[in-house]
Amino acid sequence: MIRTREIQAITFDAGGTLLFPHPDVGTIYAEILANHGSQICPRELDQAFVQHWREAIIEPKKEISHAFEKAWWRKVVEATLQSIQGPELSDEIFTDLWENFALPHRWRIRENTHEVLAELQKRGYHLGILSNWDGRLRPLLQRIGLDRYFQDLFISAEIGYEKPDPQAFRVCEKRFALPPKAFLHIGDSRTHDFKAAQKAGWQSLLLANNCTQFQNTEGLTDLRELLTMLEEKP
Repeated sequence: MIRTREIQAITFDAGGTLLFPHPDVGTIYAEILANHGSQICPRELDQAFVQHWREAIIEPKKEISHAFEKAWWRKVVEATLQSIQGPELSDEIFTDLWENFALPHRWRIRENTHEVLAELQKRGYHLGILSNWDGRLRPLLQRIGLDRYFQDLFISAEIGYEKPDPQAFRVCEKRFALPPKAFLHIGDSRTHDFKAAQKAGWQSLLLANNCTQFQNTEGLTDLRELLTMLEEKP
């Protein structure tokens, strides 16, 4: 049960919660690789990427910095291409991929995002992004037009911690000058968002992405459900 009366600040995860690659990672990879002379099935690329990305996020990173994040992503892309016998990952290909995922047209936002964030802002909640991302996120949110809703952005490569590390949540508390019980975090990962926030003493909700659905009170299937939930005063 969400204790709505206590909530003063709401943080959102970014990827898989508010932002989604458009149309998908595999299609973008295939397009970029084709520009460099390699024809690979988008679906095959997408499946390989998801597999290696999921494997890569199981273990906490040894370092949290902009440089390390870029090197970490290069390893994920290399593993993806090697697993499907794709081309060798040259500096040119990786740079092209890296820069393309910083472009707004490569992303779509969740339906009703502007509507819901504007209403939450109107209601007086402190809003923030708490995301495991690199230096591309801040300018990306500006280009998409979402940055105006948030008082602060807590990006792992900038703050030096990433979820599920409790220190990532402590940074938010310090910046907003609020206790843990005043926060609600919303994300799509049961490990990095839902359970991590609860471990930090926050309230939390899962928000379904393209691959998940929730049938209980811990999850939302539509962002607008949050507005209705916050109107209730248990």
